[in-house]
Amino acid sequence: MRLNFNIVYWILIVLLILSSSFFTYHVVTFKKDIQSGKKAEIPPSGTEVTLNKVMDGDEISVTAPDGNMMVRILGIKSFDPVANEMQLASVSRLAFDYLNSTLGQEPFKIIYDEASRDSKGRILAYLEKNGRDIGLEMVSKGCSMVYTEFPFPRMDDYLLHEGVARQSKLGIWGVEAAVERADSLRTVWNKKEQKKAALNENMDK
Repeated sequence: MRLNFNIVYWILIVLLILSSSFFTYHVVTFKKDIQSGKKAEIPPSGTEVTLNKVMDGDEISVTAPDGNMMVRILGIKSFDPVANEMQLASVSRLAFDYLNSTLGQEPFKIIYDEASRDSKGRILAYLEKNGRDIGLEMVSKGCSMVYTEFPFPRMDDYLLHEGVARQSKLGIWGVEAAVERADSLRTVWNKKEQKKAALNENMDK
């Protein structure tokens, strides 16, 4: 019986690794196809777009009037949808699946206070559908955590909703391994922010 359990366990591990590799290969290939074309101009805030593909729990490809473009959703951090850790298997796809089911094929808007791209060339934007902030919904439901490494205008409101989700043990906050991972990430981000603040203070002297 012990042997059978070990065999099943290792089969599951191998399947997780294979599915992760398969998913990663297709995501990388898809991104290269988009990046190989002409980089579209950032459209005005409020532009309606449609979903092309969900890349992971906080990154999507959209079709806008000027072509396809990659969008990094502002304010949230999600777990890898193909995490190879058994402890995270139950929550790793929450954000990925939520984006697919919520955005669907209907138009939605990309919103920002200031048009910008990150170091990977992705447009940084909130997603709005029928007046709803999709990123905030994901935080409220425990699908994602608030990405505090880079402060953003809506961060206080996002953190308030994250606190409620955490207290209610919704989504990722109901799995101990996920909570530990989230707390570890938040600690790293806070240390980076403190270093930036100290550096800026020294420069002002």
